[in-house]
Amino acid sequence: SFAAVIQERILNVLRMKDTGFITSAKRPTGLLQGYSVVLEPLDYEPSSDLQLASGGIYSDLADMTVYLQASLSPDSSPLGAAINLSHQLGLGWDSHPAEAITWKNGAMPAGFSSLLKFDRTKKEGVIVMANDLNTAATMHVSDIALDVQPPLYSYVDIPVPVATVPKVVGSYF
Repeated sequence: SFAAVIQERILNVLRMKDTGFITSAKRPTGLLQGYSVVLEPLDYEPSSDLQLASGGIYSDLADMTVYLQASLSPDSSPLGAAINLSHQLGLGWDSHPAEAITWKNGAMPAGFSSLLKFDRTKKEGVIVMANDLNTAATMHVSDIALDVQPPLYSYVDIPVPVATVPKVVGSYF
């Protein structure tokens, strides 16, 4: 199954112990409630591998940081080779392989938004995770954090000029 392959070839290799799959309507212990754009609680029950692949995975910031580090500095392992190949060909990413900025956003039907974006030349990246279904906001926040000029994504409801945002590193809740 999709979940077994991801578990074996990525999660176990990177020791991502707090990443897994939602396989029923019952949320895993510790998983936050997800909300719609208008803040209505949402639940999710994947019924196929396709649905599982398109929003049935959950993670925490620590595990996503491990994945970001593996993406920024792939090693010579089979997983590192696969990561390098994905960057060269754009496999699984929403960005063009010739561009330095690589990114992938995720919007889960259960009311979560996420984005992993990194600059391969500067070796820096950002992870944005939210328990509301607002992918536009996560994309805009990531552009601000990486000082992407011009922004890859403009979200007019957050009028924050990039110049006013200090260059910071850390986790924010």
